[in-house]
Amino acid sequence: MNASTDNVTNFAARANVMLVKAASAPKVLTTELSSCDKTALAIATCRALFYPLSPTFNRFDDEHMARALERLASDCPMFAGRMRKVSPPLRWTISSLSIDNSNAGIEFRVVEQRSSTIAAMMDPSSWTMKSIRINTPRFPAYLPDYDSGIKLLKGKEPMCKVQLTHLADGDVLAVSMSHMLTDGMHWPQFMTHLAARYKEVATNGTWVAPAEKIMAFDGNKAEVNYVALRDGYLADGLVDETWKPSPIRVASTLMDHVRAWGLMFKNGLQKVDFNIVGVPNGRLKTLKAEAMKRVQAGIEAGTFKTGTYVSTGDVVQALAMMMVKAAEKQPAMPVAPRRNIVLAQVPRVPASGPEKYFGNSVHLIGVNFDKDEMAVSEKEMAGMDVLTRLAVRIRERTLEYRSCPREALQGVHDTEAISEHRILKALAFLAGRRFPLVNCTTNYIGTLKEDSELSFGTEGVLLNSACQWLVTPVARDMVVVRPHEPDDALLFMMALTPKDSKRLRALAWIGELVPDVIFY
Repeated sequence: MNASTDNVTNFAARANVMLVKAASAPKVLTTELSSCDKTALAIATCRALFYPLSPTFNRFDDEHMARALERLASDCPMFAGRMRKVSPPLRWTISSLSIDNSNAGIEFRVVEQRSSTIAAMMDPSSWTMKSIRINTPRFPAYLPDYDSGIKLLKGKEPMCKVQLTHLADGDVLAVSMSHMLTDGMHWPQFMTHLAARYKEVATNGTWVAPAEKIMAFDGNKAEVNYVALRDGYLADGLVDETWKPSPIRVASTLMDHVRAWGLMFKNGLQKVDFNIVGVPNGRLKTLKAEAMKRVQAGIEAGTFKTGTYVSTGDVVQALAMMMVKAAEKQPAMPVAPRRNIVLAQVPRVPASGPEKYFGNSVHLIGVNFDKDEMAVSEKEMAGMDVLTRLAVRIRERTLEYRSCPREALQGVHDTEAISEHRILKALAFLAGRRFPLVNCTTNYIGTLKEDSELSFGTEGVLLNSACQWLVTPVARDMVVVRPHEPDDALLFMMALTPKDSKRLRALAWIGELVPDVIFY
């Protein structure tokens, strides 16, 4: 159903679900993806904005939102497109993935739930999950559910879904989309674009969106590729002509295939609890201050180099590693070649201006320790000492990565090489050769400035909204950390077995380091 003027006019009289299409067929028929985009195939990314009623906000208009989505579909056809059906079954490659700009539509749903309030909806305890499977999560009622599995691969799942929920004391604007479209750092571009188009509709065209609020789209999201990045780094003098990436041999044995199938069956069969742990931002600042005291003492004692420091983000990720590994009764400080993983943006990918990038541009940074660094075992260390050493190592590796573009180039090169192989071989290689070396992974994004600058108001008033980042149960040994604005806190979210979930809540060191922790 096309959200043209005639269709939108009678929106309230129709069913509360519609497919919003661009008014005209897209000029670009296919959206090409980067290797970073394609490897996010099996993940959905979700976000919700909560708007309480106020003197400057008297609910969203359903018709205006539908028209704004229609303009979005015209601006960026990939949101109204569908995944190009993979073929042949089990023999396709990750590199072959792309989006068919078919104008099949953005799914738009309007829900009337006037018996519920914003406070009740935003309470994390309302979206914890017990005894679920990682690949079949339950979505909160205000969030569009998303099938990032077979339905997406067959080209039947919308790339983007939007839901507007009217509550007793305000509205919730929620979006679920394939993670192939973007990562968390670039999410604000989507919301800013939608807000700009909504404001144009609401003002009947008297306000026109400035260029910086609109995403540029030319049908190609593949800018984050090895050749383009290498050319850019060469031009900037960050690498020289003689440097070449180390070759990667993608091979898989029968046992590698067994491990891959074992992981998939485990995700489909093993029941887990989706745990949400709240830590106040004030407590995190206190932990950082205490970590810096120990760092300074370490510098004076010769343990750490002069100039060593940690950021609050380093402390957050170190705490996340300690939580998930202690719950599993495993060390949080891995000895090489095992490693913890933290995520960082690929250097020099434009984040602003006319060439700003919308998509995935994440690199996996390995964090570990040499055997001779572990003269004192982790079990013998105080919790604050473990936190400090992990935070310092995270900072060291992050700075090293940012100063060495060759690492980013090598990572993109390896991803593209693996993506060229048939899906079963690629998965077997990862399951047998890469995953066993990963101790745990953290995915942390703090409050982004752009999230507080959205304007859906007709007069340009910045609405008093609260942004809630939601994740579905992710892989084991992974912690996703996101802001929770109502409580001025961060939420640490992880999928654990019921036994490990119980152990997490009983950890003595959490009570010592974070006495005001909240287990939802």
